[in-house]
Amino acid sequence: MSIVFLLGAVQALFFVVLMLSKKEKRQSDYILVVWLVAMGLQLLSYYLLYESIYSHTILGVFVLLVPPLIYIHGPLLLLYTYSLTRLNHLLRGKDLLHFIPFVCSMAFYLYVYLFIAKGDLAFFESRPVVFEYVQFVFYLLNIFLNPVYVVVVLVKLSEHQQKIRLSFSYVEKINLSWLKVLAIGLGSVSIIVWIVHIISNLFATDTSFSRDFWIFLSMTIFVFISGYFGFKQGVIYKFQAEEVSDTKSINGKVEESQEAQTERPNSEFTKYQTSRLSPEEAGIIIAKLDNLMVKEKAFTRNDLSLDEVASELEISPHTLSQLLNVFVKKNFFNYVNEYRVKHVKQMLTDSSFEKYSLLGIAIEAGFNSKSSFNRIFKMETGMTPSQYKNTPTP
Repeated sequence: MSIVFLLGAVQALFFVVLMLSKKEKRQSDYILVVWLVAMGLQLLSYYLLYESIYSHTILGVFVLLVPPLIYIHGPLLLLYTYSLTRLNHLLRGKDLLHFIPFVCSMAFYLYVYLFIAKGDLAFFESRPVVFEYVQFVFYLLNIFLNPVYVVVVLVKLSEHQQKIRLSFSYVEKINLSWLKVLAIGLGSVSIIVWIVHIISNLFATDTSFSRDFWIFLSMTIFVFISGYFGFKQGVIYKFQAEEVSDTKSINGKVEESQEAQTERPNSEFTKYQTSRLSPEEAGIIIAKLDNLMVKEKAFTRNDLSLDEVASELEISPHTLSQLLNVFVKKNFFNYVNEYRVKHVKQMLTDSSFEKYSLLGIAIEAGFNSKSSFNRIFKMETGMTPSQYKNTPTP
């Protein structure tokens, strides 16, 4: 069964090669590469440890990485999440603080290897207790550190999933639901660790290898999920930040740039408390917006974004977002999809669309997938598309 860990390490290397072969690599891609390398090394190290062959091969020194690399997954998951959900996010020096537990653990095991084990890897075979209080601190970090990062990441992903509704008319491929699954998986592994530790302490049984087996088996699964979906993950915020400053003047009014707005946490129900637009100015822009939707049917573009619409209206994205929230009382996602649902209802009663399937009609109206179509249509009408289609017209 241990061959699974070796295959997981090879799989990690394969995805690293795939990621590095991408033509347009972003910061998130490089972070994922580092994370995949870390998982691959840890799987290889555990394979050597599990098979008790580490002291007979030059690769055995990698066994020293098994404990320290535990502390790298949470920080890399968080930084990867930031790089995907923030516009033009740049790594900063203070981000390195997240890796202090890893560096300390690595330094500790190197010290033990060089000065206590005297370079003999067989010393670690019985998993000796050295510097009991120091190991107890690492023990606590092992149990509690990753769960803390998981909670933070889940909060950030929840904020992101709410925020994209302010700027996009779709959520497919940009809601990072796969990353949420990965975070929950990492949290689940921590729960397994807690349970096994409780069992071992209550019944005084040695469950270390059985515990580690399930942990590293989960990591093998993580490698596939993170590599496969990370490779497929496209750019979320395609538009560029304003080059002038964090504020700019549009129609004589000072407004935030899109970058400043994106970096600020938002929720789906965020409303601008004040508006610099007068009702008359708002009315003019709303009329242009309605014309863009009704006559030009901009909503039929399945990748329509707030930035794109704002550009066509020759206003800033912040102005358009403000307009929708304050005067229309809708976010961009609901505003556009309301038009799509209306268009679907019209097509369902139009004889020229009789030969179209429901999915064909949905795509014609601008929806990206059957699942989002069904969900949004029912939210707007209280019925599924099939129920609506089969309901007799009064």
